[in-house]
Amino acid sequence: IAMDPLVSINKLQILLSKVDHDLGSVPLYFKDAILNEPIKKLIDGEVDFAIGHLKDFNNHKIEAKSFCNISLQAVISKELLQEQKVSTKILNKFPNIIVQHKDYGLNKTNLASERKWYVTSHALKEEMILKGLGWGKISKESINSEVNKGKLIKISTKIIPFQELEIYFMRNKSMPLGPISKRIWELI
Repeated sequence: IAMDPLVSINKLQILLSKVDHDLGSVPLYFKDAILNEPIKKLIDGEVDFAIGHLKDFNNHKIEAKSFCNISLQAVISKELLQEQKVSTKILNKFPNIIVQHKDYGLNKTNLASERKWYVTSHALKEEMILKGLGWGKISKESINSEVNKGKLIKISTKIIPFQELEIYFMRNKSMPLGPISKRIWELI
């Protein structure tokens, strides 16, 4: 299963509990895959299933079921702000840290002259933001504990709006499903 790391383990736990209850000790292999990589791995036959976002993707080979929604909110390290109020002017002083993949279009915000640093993983992005190297959007689920600890400050949605992503559980229609894969597909 190729899976975007943005997908909550809590959402995956529900599926895995069903699979474990229904199928018992079945070996499952997970691969991290960001942005459009889950779909590419699925189409290339590298995986049986993919869990990810279908941004502007239209492929007759893919069958998809809605899996979960992810809300992304812009945050900045409290340390980086040093008692300043969050504003567009302040954000333009610091890099916007963005997960980027060579085959994926540029992510955009509504800031015209922002500095951008591109990284290849969500974990690196979150760590850089936590360390005060820049700001960016991370999943609401990931930021709650850091906001509560006083390390991160949410950026007003008037400055940077939320980004909502619908995540899908996908399979390649041209690949036949074996009995285990068929049952996993039915459990979604």
